[in-house]
Amino acid sequence: MELRFSKEISPKTFLHVEDDAKNKLLWQDEEYKQLVMRLFSKTRWQNRNNLRLDITLSLLRGGRSSATVLKLAFVDHANNEYSLIIRSHSSEREAQEEQNNVKKLRINSADCFANFIEELNISDQYLLIYEDVSVNMGDEVQELRESLFKFWSADHKIITDKFMTFANNFHDLIEKVTKSYEGIEEGTKGINSHQHCNSILSELPPDLVINKGCLYQSENLIFKCQSAIPNEAEQAEPITKEQVLDKLSEKNKPVQWFKLSEIWLEDKDYILTGKGKIAYLAFIVKTNTKNVRIWIAVDKDRIENIESELDIEQSYQLIFLAETVTFTAQLEKMGFDSQSSLSMIEFQALCHSDTQVNLDMRHQDLHCGNVLTSGNSFKVIDVGDMKADLIASDIARLEVSLWFEMSKQLPESFSKQDAEAILKNLIENNVPDVHSLSLRNILSRFLHNLREGFKEGIRNLPDENETQLAYLIQILLYQRYCLLDGVEEIPPAFNVLASHWFSRFRDQNKIPNYVNIRKQDRIAGLRCAHFVYVAGRADELQDVKQNVNAYGYSNDWAMEWKPYWPRVKTEIVFITQTICTDQKIIHKELLLTEDLIPKIKEAKEKNNIVVLIVDPWTLKLQNYQRIMQHYDEHYDEHYFFNCTILVTFNSNDTETREKIEELQVELQRTFTQYKKTTSFSYNDLRCKLVNALRRSKDEIRMYGKRRQITGKGFTSKPTINMGN
Repeated sequence: MELRFSKEISPKTFLHVEDDAKNKLLWQDEEYKQLVMRLFSKTRWQNRNNLRLDITLSLLRGGRSSATVLKLAFVDHANNEYSLIIRSHSSEREAQEEQNNVKKLRINSADCFANFIEELNISDQYLLIYEDVSVNMGDEVQELRESLFKFWSADHKIITDKFMTFANNFHDLIEKVTKSYEGIEEGTKGINSHQHCNSILSELPPDLVINKGCLYQSENLIFKCQSAIPNEAEQAEPITKEQVLDKLSEKNKPVQWFKLSEIWLEDKDYILTGKGKIAYLAFIVKTNTKNVRIWIAVDKDRIENIESELDIEQSYQLIFLAETVTFTAQLEKMGFDSQSSLSMIEFQALCHSDTQVNLDMRHQDLHCGNVLTSGNSFKVIDVGDMKADLIASDIARLEVSLWFEMSKQLPESFSKQDAEAILKNLIENNVPDVHSLSLRNILSRFLHNLREGFKEGIRNLPDENETQLAYLIQILLYQRYCLLDGVEEIPPAFNVLASHWFSRFRDQNKIPNYVNIRKQDRIAGLRCAHFVYVAGRADELQDVKQNVNAYGYSNDWAMEWKPYWPRVKTEIVFITQTICTDQKIIHKELLLTEDLIPKIKEAKEKNNIVVLIVDPWTLKLQNYQRIMQHYDEHYDEHYFFNCTILVTFNSNDTETREKIEELQVELQRTFTQYKKTTSFSYNDLRCKLVNALRRSKDEIRMYGKRRQITGKGFTSKPTINMGN
């Protein structure tokens, strides 16, 4: 379709409406002209005469947005382009909600997102107009994955500094984006994990995938999955809806035809398509205990004819061949192993109803294609579909998408061990040497910056189980996309990632082998944690530090210490108390005195946890350093498996930043086990404290009261974690 704008702009200006856009909008000519003239006023050519402009309205595909997304591009005779992104809603409420949320994002961090222009109402469509990010970012705009690929092929010696700048700016973007979403709502919404998983079940993979069969409504054949159905299908064995999952999940079962009645279309959006040649029709079988979700394969070119025959109010009968029909069987054909495959039955069983998760406003589709780059600048696009989700959902989606897309481009020399090494670095918070930018190190460093940016920007870090659930859901979504996109073989590195998170979630949520942990946790031992705050008084520290506003003056000076002042004005005692309350652990303070070692040993005998939180500036004071050195010297006799040391650094304090190397040297003199790091944040302390409490509980369960220390005891030293 082509419209001329002779009177409105110039005789040489035309609008080309692509067929997909025309079929989606179904507008009259005047309505297209109304849109163009309204938005022409936003362009650089608005006051010029005798223009020759080519204007194109196209439908954007490939995303999974709830709105219709279009692009309006103005191009002049010199090939200069100005483009706008249009998100069309049929509901005024949805459009208003998106506009309100986007305005809040812009207020919180205007430099991270595409510019919102205005709202229009044309032909009962509510249009939200955004400026294409290429307008402000320049001509070399790329998706995030494309920019990363360039670093892989470049000379490492040349790009070391460029990559570090790129990675650090990416860290800053993630921090700003996370803070922006944190600012939309006042607080989080608590919900149990079982409820959350049920609410998103329709977005996840199905239980069964039918590739050979036929669908009937009463006696009428609606369609066949393939052109020829063999005669044995007529003698299909009836199967009840209560039997369907148990029968079809049996291994080594002979292949045969079944007849299943009373299946229903899942919802109004029952046609599922991707990049593959096959589309799927989503059906559901309702039983007394659970709903079984079934996808039936059909050629894409037959969808329009079949759609007219289907009615969401009617039930249907399915005759199908039971041959690798479970979704996990489909995954195995793609190359996922048993550790990286999860049935929906197992997924729901692992999501215990008594496990609490927290929801907050999130982007909802923050994959690596929605992060655009130009040089060292970044923009996040497609912000209109934001809604409440798991706190870690955005960071999980972005990381999973990076693994999925980047693993497609990995050379054959990149092994399974390389992928496992990257995950190990992330778990242990090991930051690769910036002067040795191998492919493994590039990915490790970049994903490390991704996670650290999230930690810096988040208000309250999710616990380990909630984080694992967020990653697991995103991997399940990508496995769903693999089926819709017709993926025949998945990259091995993505299988490693899936196996890693699925195994962690299974281990975290299964019933442990040791006896009755819940009852054991109720006794005074495991549910009690003693905190030692190694922080001096303000007047003591004046000799070694200029600004001592973070330190206390009263008799309880250690508890009054604010380790992240001025950004976080919370005293250390309230930080640890809050975490203990969340973890259902009794909180106690243990004074730092010369008899610290006997106190820790006494706590160990009672199965109590002990956590030492150390201020590195305080170790410059001789009295405090002596006590800590005494602790370190006696590790041979007193291996305290119940004890953890957390060392805090305040990256927002100018003196700390300037004296970082000097402080690290002091720590090395005090703790012979100390490992050097420069990654410090308030949220990192919270995260590592939660992990330390859990790890100490596991150690006590395993060794508490049964381990007898004799002679010099164990040669291992106490664990020292570097948090902030």
